[in-house]
Amino acid sequence: MKIRVGYELIFDFPQSTPVIMVLGTHSTRASDVIVPDFLTTSPSVPISHYRDVFGNWWPVDRLIPYAKNARTHSDAQIAAIAASIKEWGWTTPALVGEDGGLIAGHARILAARQPGIAEIPVMVAAGWSEAQKRAYVLADNQLAITGSGWDPELLLRLELGELNLAGFDLSLTGFGDLELKDLLAERTGGLTDPDDAPAAPEHPVSQTGDLWTLGKHRGISRLRSARGKSSRPMLASRGTRRRAP
Repeated sequence: MKIRVGYELIFDFPQSTPVIMVLGTHSTRASDVIVPDFLTTSPSVPISHYRDVFGNWWPVDRLIPYAKNARTHSDAQIAAIAASIKEWGWTTPALVGEDGGLIAGHARILAARQPGIAEIPVMVAAGWSEAQKRAYVLADNQLAITGSGWDPELLLRLELGELNLAGFDLSLTGFGDLELKDLLAERTGGLTDPDDAPAAPEHPVSQTGDLWTLGKHRGISRLRSARGKSSRPMLASRGTRRRAP
């Protein structure tokens, strides 16, 4: 859907008066604009862009990524973040030093360049020492994952399921296709007792001492004894067999 927005405001001042106009498209939605908006006056007067006095919006080119940033970001992750910025806008400011050095938000800055965002909100870490800034580059990433997790059986499956029913694009949540397929799969209780074992065949394939490779796992056939019963080899039905040394 395309929307045309226009307005005419008339101010009549007896003398020259500076005016701050809170008009225009938010910078995080600049990529959605087909025809750039513009402001005209009659008679013509000088017009300049304005940001608040705290300097909370900085040009992306002013930010200096930390050269020793140990966190890596894949192209797929950057694309996912760029998609989230387009959907929700810029929800978290980048953390920068007073000199413009980037402390937190490296991935978001890379993502901002894809839709061509020129300015982003920042929070300035005023008065931080160099050690504090370097340490927070690590802490910002590690604290987000240390001790955290999901409850896939309850809330996570429920939330994703309800969003899916509502028609929301679940790829924007950051989960991959395989993860979503597994999380949204219908769970069943199974048809047999998980502890049930099939009866031993009359002529077992496996022999005592055989080493079986089952994907990433290995199992060795050995004798199993039970009180009052004769021993018999443990059995395997599938896998790759080789004789153990």
